[in-house]
Amino acid sequence: MRAFLSAVEKSGKHWRSNEIVEALAGLSLESFGTYVSGAVAQERNADINFHVSDHAFSLKEALASPSFSPSSGRCPWSNNKIGCCTLYHSSDISVTWFLLPPGCVLSFHDHCLMKVWQRVFYGSISVVAVDWLSEEALPDSVRKRQREGGMGVVVDVSVHSARSECKDAASLVTVFGPASGGVLHEIANDSQEPALFVDVIAQPYNCPPHYFDCMYYWATPAEHECEKVTESDDLRGVRGVVSPGELVKLTPRPSYTGPPMEVFWPTWSW
Repeated sequence: MRAFLSAVEKSGKHWRSNEIVEALAGLSLESFGTYVSGAVAQERNADINFHVSDHAFSLKEALASPSFSPSSGRCPWSNNKIGCCTLYHSSDISVTWFLLPPGCVLSFHDHCLMKVWQRVFYGSISVVAVDWLSEEALPDSVRKRQREGGMGVVVDVSVHSARSECKDAASLVTVFGPASGGVLHEIANDSQEPALFVDVIAQPYNCPPHYFDCMYYWATPAEHECEKVTESDDLRGVRGVVSPGELVKLTPRPSYTGPPMEVFWPTWSW
C-alpha cells in the first residue's frame, strides 16, 4: 500500500490514468494493513504513550471472519455506518477506501468535473451511474446545475464484484468521469456480506481551483418527474428501478449531507 501511495504522491498533477489503473490492479487485501477507530486515534493523538496496537484490527482478517469481535467495537461493520479511511489526500488527488455493511448505500451523488478510478476488493456492489443530459464545462454553470438540478440519462446499472487476479488490469478498475461517463452514481451493497472498494479521485472535493462540494440528488424516472420527492428513512437517491438509456430527473437534496460514516485510521499514521 505504501508503494502505491508513494506513486500517487509522486505523480501529483502529472498522473496518468493507465498508471493509476495498473497501480490499483496491483493491490491486494494484504496491502491494506491494520487500522483503529477514530476514537482510538483521538486518544493516541492526545497521549503519545497510548498503545494503538492494542486496539488495531487487520482489514483483511476482519473481512474474512464474520465473527471478528463485533462486540469490541473494532469491527468496521459492527453498526449501520459506512466505514471509510482516506489514505492519501492532496489538492490534486485522493485515495479513500469505503466499507459498506450489508444493506448499506452510498447515496446518489456527483463528481463535478472529476475523474474517479474505483476497484472492488471484497464482496460486491450494485452501481447505478448517470450522466447529465447536457454537458457543462464551465465551473459557474456546473454550480448552477448543482443548485437547480436537471435531466440526466442512465449510462450503467451493474454489479461489480471483487476479483483477485486478472490478466487485464483495466477490467479490474471502473473509471467514472466526463469522458468515460457516470459522473453521478449510487453505490449499494445488496449482498449478505460486507463490501470493500477504493476510490481514487482527481481532483478531490473542496480543492482549488473550483472547490466543488459533493451534492446529493434524487434520480426519478422521467415519466414520474412530476411526483414530489421528500426526505425519508430510505437513503437511496435513485427512485425505483432504472435501466441504461433511461431519462431521469435529477433533483438536489440540499438538506441531506450523506449517509452516516465511521472514520478509521491506518496504524502507520504514527
